[in-house]
Amino acid sequence: MYRFLNEFKKGDCVLTYNPSERTYSIGEIVSDYKFTDQLSEYFHMRDIKWIGKVQRDDLSTSAKNTLGVDNPG
Repeated sequence: MYRFLNEFKKGDCVLTYNPSERTYSIGEIVSDYKFTDQLSEYFHMRDIKWIGKVQRDDLSTSAKNTLGVDNPG
């Protein structure tokens, strides 16, 4: 949580993985940190502009290893 609050900043790129689709979503942080208890179960937020998606199977072995092990469950 410390890094999310204090180190991430507008303009930073972010990556998240969806194991059911086997895709990585790529985005850019476009807001400062904000706290809300009104929108969802996630109280700590930053707005993201989603740029695109990459299929995990299209990545090189080295890239997959760098991003972490795909553990389908």
